[in-house]
Amino acid sequence: MSEQQSKSWVTIGTPLLVTTLGALSGGIVNPVLPVIENAFSEVPNAGTLAQLVSTLTGLIIAIFAPLTGVMVDRYGRKPVLIGSILLYGAGPLSAYALDSLFLILGTRVVLGLAVAGIMVSVRTLIADYFSGKRRETVLGWQGGIMPFGAAAAMVAGGFMADFNWRTVFLRYLVAFLTVPLVVRSVDEPDVDSGSDKSVE
Repeated sequence: MSEQQSKSWVTIGTPLLVTTLGALSGGIVNPVLPVIENAFSEVPNAGTLAQLVSTLTGLIIAIFAPLTGVMVDRYGRKPVLIGSILLYGAGPLSAYALDSLFLILGTRVVLGLAVAGIMVSVRTLIADYFSGKRRETVLGWQGGIMPFGAAAAMVAGGFMADFNWRTVFLRYLVAFLTVPLVVRSVDEPDVDSGSDKSVE
């Protein structure tokens, strides 16, 4: 393997790891939704609102992913990725201390924005780094990571729910651990020259 190829694989390994954050975003809260509903049983339509704790994130991703694409092109892949990871960690984590179901839903909106930024910037990086069959392979790996991450989230959520439903929100701290990896390992592609699309 050439030095250029090795650098490309090391560089793309970190975004692929960060991809698991998107898979973990919703699944980890699913096991505790009934507990959240009970905790806020005095709130009208608590059952429906509790379900939104899981599903609202997906809606926000669908709405804002196209806008994130514009930001990625304007401000760069790496800055958007780092900002999205920080948002991913800080926003949902605040739900641990919140006593309002509506404010908790607000943190899920923040999570949706963060996941949209992560997924769009990672896929754009893959498209910039690779071309041809190698790009298809890496995109396939990204798609394969998602179900694995979702399954791990369900297991982790169920385990953490045995302690307290709020503890599931502490899991979002893991996002901060990936920031140094992104800063160190991810290169901002030179999209004007197209020089980064060298690995076939």
